[in-house]
Amino acid sequence: IEWLPGTIAGSLSRPGDLDYYQFSAREGQQLVLESVSAQIGSQITPMFTVLDAQGEVVARSRLEPGRRDPVLGFTAPQSGKYLLLVGDYEQRGGRNFFYRVAVGEFPYVTSVFPLGVGKGSSELEVSGYNLGGVRKVKVEAPERGYWGETLKWRLQTPRGAAMNQVRLAVGGYREVFEQEPNNSPDRAQPVAPGVTVNGRIAPPSAQE
Repeated sequence: IEWLPGTIAGSLSRPGDLDYYQFSAREGQQLVLESVSAQIGSQITPMFTVLDAQGEVVARSRLEPGRRDPVLGFTAPQSGKYLLLVGDYEQRGGRNFFYRVAVGEFPYVTSVFPLGVGKGSSELEVSGYNLGGVRKVKVEAPERGYWGETLKWRLQTPRGAAMNQVRLAVGGYREVFEQEPNNSPDRAQPVAPGVTVNGRIAPPSAQE
């Protein structure tokens, strides 16, 4: 691949077929790969594997429940040549196993906290790739929210709009945040009914 960003188009013509692409990356460069194959009628469930010049695995996509088109982001550990391997998760192939993969330094949100917003203005912590230093952002929610409602939100970064939209819950109650330590019954955090609690589960070593 001589240029990035770009879109790779190809097909897996027979069962077990694998396609390899070579590209260059700089140390610390964050690249995002997104498939739009199943969305446009392909039978493929794409699998991405990124290898370094020594053949070691740098990153590998995961099959997520309810989603056949994967997204893979990774940070290049060093400058040099890399290989992208495209295959099918079940090693299938045939006439209708085509793929389209966007590759580039796209802004992409991988997680937000909290997972929802209360009425009015709320602050979110965001993580992802190529966010241009954005770590916290304010989001406006409807003044009247009902439990179970959601809204689609797209982060705006100095590098442009994020590639993906994030679905946020809309809260109709007062927002309460977890306060550590609350990892045992005797340390339970008191809350009153009629609130939405926002928290995170961390490994035991990080909970104190």
